Amino acid sequence: MLRLILVLLALFMSYSFYAQQSLNFNMLLTYECKFVNQDSTLRTETRYKLTNSKDNSYFIDIKNLDSLNYHLTLKYFDHILTEFKVDKENFKTVNRLNIECDLIFNYKHNFKNVAKDYSIVNKEDTLINNIKYKQYQSKYLRGKKSRLKKKAGQITYIIENNTEYHLPIISHPTLNLVWKLKKNVPNGIFKEFIFKDYLGKIINHYTLLKIEKINLIVNTEKPCHPKNYNNSY
Repeated sequence: MLRLILVLLALFMSYSFYAQQSLNFNMLLTYECKFVNQDSTLRTETRYKLTNSKDNSYFIDIKNLDSLNYHLTLKYFDHILTEFKVDKENFKTVNRLNIECDLIFNYKHNFKNVAKDYSIVNKEDTLINNIKYKQYQSKYLRGKKSRLKKKAGQITYIIENNTEYHLPIISHPTLNLVWKLKKNVPNGIFKEFIFKDYLGKIINHYTLLKIEKINLIVNTEKPCHPKNYNNSY
C-alpha cells in the first residue's frame, strides 16, 4: 500500500509540474544578426532574446514575422519547446503570456552522448576598440577527419563587460550540457556570438545592441498530445 501511495504521489507531482509552469524572464537582449545565405549573400536583421539571468536552462528567441507580429521560439532544455506569434504592439506592454497546450512539444535532447566529443575552452581576452573582453569557444575533441564527416562547426562567445550577474547564455543544447558538466567559463551576456561552419566560414554573427531589464512571466501547460520535438544536434 505504501509503495502504491508513493507511486501515485510521484505521478501527481510529475503531472503538477507539467500541468502548468511559470517561467520568469528578467532580461531582454537586442542583437544585430548577420546570416550568410546558401547563395553566399548576406542578410542582416534585428533579433531579440529573452532570458532569466539566474537560470539558463530556458530562453526565448524573437524575430520579426511580418510588420505586425513577432515569431517567438521558447526552448526549455529537456522539458518543452513551443513556437508562437505575438502582436508587436501588445508585446511592448504585456507582462504575462499564456501558451496553449496544442502549441507545446516535449523537448528532449536525444544525443547526450555527443557531448563527450565537445568542450568549451577559455581563450585569451580579445581587444575591441581598445577595450578587453573575455571570450570562450566550443572545441570539437575528435580529429579533423571526424570533424569534417560530422560537419562540426565552432562557436565563439565574446562576453560583455560588467554582466557577471547573468549566467552564460549557451543556447546550443549540446554545449549547454557541456557547460553543466564543467561550468568552467565566466558568467556574462555575450557581446558577440560567432558561428563558423566545419570549413571555418562565418555563417552567423550576432552583435549586442541593447540590454534591458524586464519582468515577464510565461505560463506553459502540459502538451495536449504526446508530441515530441526531436533535437538532432
